Amino acid sequence: MLPAQDGSLLKRIGIIVSSIGGSAWVFLHSPIGIAYVEGLTGHEPTYWARKIGASNANLIENLTDEKKKSLASKLVVQCSQGFLEKTEAEMANAGITVEGFSDAYKARNRFYETCINNPKINGIGFNETPVFPIPRSEFTGRLVSILDKPDDDEWVIKVVSLRIESPTWNPDGRQWVGKFKDTDEKMKEAHFKIEDDVFWLQVMNGGLRQVKVGDNMLVQWARPRHRGTITARVFRVLEFNGQKISQPLTDVEIQTIMAKLKYRVDDSDGMQGSLDL
Repeated sequence: MLPAQDGSLLKRIGIIVSSIGGSAWVFLHSPIGIAYVEGLTGHEPTYWARKIGASNANLIENLTDEKKKSLASKLVVQCSQGFLEKTEAEMANAGITVEGFSDAYKARNRFYETCINNPKINGIGFNETPVFPIPRSEFTGRLVSILDKPDDDEWVIKVVSLRIESPTWNPDGRQWVGKFKDTDEKMKEAHFKIEDDVFWLQVMNGGLRQVKVGDNMLVQWARPRHRGTITARVFRVLEFNGQKISQPLTDVEIQTIMAKLKYRVDDSDGMQGSLDL
C-alpha cells in the first residue's frame, strides 16, 4: 500500500508479481477468463496487454516474463477496482456470483462496513482525481447477502414487521435494508431480497405506492438463526403500509421451498413462529 493521494479515499495499490504460472495465461485466453476480466474492467485482457506496450497482445502466452508481471499487476489492480465499484447485478452478469466467489464478497462487505462505520468517509473514488462516484448513501447498497453452506445453520421462518431504511425498486438490484425488533427485544438491521411475485407485479403495474424511508412492511421471511450480519429471504410481503399484498405461505409450502433450497428449518418455535413486532 502506497500513501493515499490527495483528494482520494482509495489508496494506490503497489503490487510486485514474482512469478506467473503458465496456467494463468491459459485462463486469460479461455472464454470464462476473458468474461471475468471484461466484466470487472470493461475490457478484455488483450486491451490491457496493449496498454502496457505489448505489441503481441493477441498472443498473451508469448509475452516476456517482464511483460507478464506488468500485465498481471495491471489486471489485479483493475479487477480489484471493478470488484469494489460494480454492483452485484453487474458482476453476476459476468458470472462473478456470490455463490462462486463468497470469500471475495465477504472481503468486499468488510470494506464497505468499515466505510459505513467511519462517518468521515462521504464518498469513495477509484482514481487519483477528487471524484467520488460512490457516495455514502450508496455504501449500504454495495453490501451483499452471503449465504453459507445450507448445513452450516438452521433457518427460522417468521412474520416480521419492518421499518424500511433503504428500499430497492429493481427485483434484480441490490438488497433492501430494514430494521426490526428481534426476539431479544432489540432493534436490529437486516438485509433482504424480496421473492414475492405478487409484490413485484403490483410494483410494475403501478398499483403499489412506492415505499419511502421510514415506511413499514409486514413480511414472511426465512433467515439463519446464527449469523453475524442478518440476511433474509422474504417469501411474501403480507402488508405494505397497511395495504394487503399477499397471503402467507402455509407450512407445507414453506417445507417445499426449504427442501428445494436444501436449508434446514429450525422448528423450535413452530414452523411459522411468532410475529416479531
